[in-house]
Amino acid sequence: MKTTITIATMLLATTAYADATVGADIEAKVKKNSTTDQYETVTKLGLSFDGNMGEAGDAFGGFNFKSTDGSALALDEWNLGTSFGDAKVSFGNQGGIFVEDKVDAEFASVAAAPMKESIQVEYGNLEFALGLDDYKNDLFGNNDNVQAAYTVVTPVGEVKGSVDYNIDSTEYLYGARVDTAPVDIVGGATLGGIVTYGTEAQTLSYEANATAYGITAYLNGDENDMSENIGAGYEMVVGGLDVGTDLNYNFDAEEVTPQVTLGFSF
Repeated sequence: MKTTITIATMLLATTAYADATVGADIEAKVKKNSTTDQYETVTKLGLSFDGNMGEAGDAFGGFNFKSTDGSALALDEWNLGTSFGDAKVSFGNQGGIFVEDKVDAEFASVAAAPMKESIQVEYGNLEFALGLDDYKNDLFGNNDNVQAAYTVVTPVGEVKGSVDYNIDSTEYLYGARVDTAPVDIVGGATLGGIVTYGTEAQTLSYEANATAYGITAYLNGDENDMSENIGAGYEMVVGGLDVGTDLNYNFDAEEVTPQVTLGFSF
């Protein structure tokens, strides 16, 4: 059995200054490495900025530093941008816009489309992103991938479709995600799911999830192995502390992985 214990402490502070809001957060995670059988600590420190510039638009930005096992803090994710009405433009190491699943990466079955430094443009429900390979020396000389996404929002839920084109491998990756609106009379119940298909791997993968009364359950796999992982998690508040417990079972490895998350914010 592999054991994972996560201890997260969140510190959130907001300060209003000249129509600007500044937020800060600190997160510490302790997780057991299944290879070395040792416990590793990952610490993140972050700041975010959101400013109201009136007719000029709303500027925003943020960054975080990351440390693993007490090593020196290194810049991790960051971004800066501005918005004008329904339009938003941002630049930085901010991830992509491709649809995502709900589970941790190590338990994922659906294909991922990672993106580090990028330029992203959003207008209403339409999004575009251009991945940058060497922005420091040649901003547009060598790009990694291009992504586009569109979200349809209805009273009963929302549907998001996305596509990723890898410029180096010329592979297309398609993904769609569906999430229903919460049903209050059934503990805020929601249903969700994601499917992905890549032209290189030519494999259809999926994940289905359901949430009610603070409990989230999921099942994932692909067309060759319909049941790879199954799991559930429960979230609650104990004495002002956010507590989350998760349990994943991998059918292939016949391995159970528990996880505990503790969070605090003010």
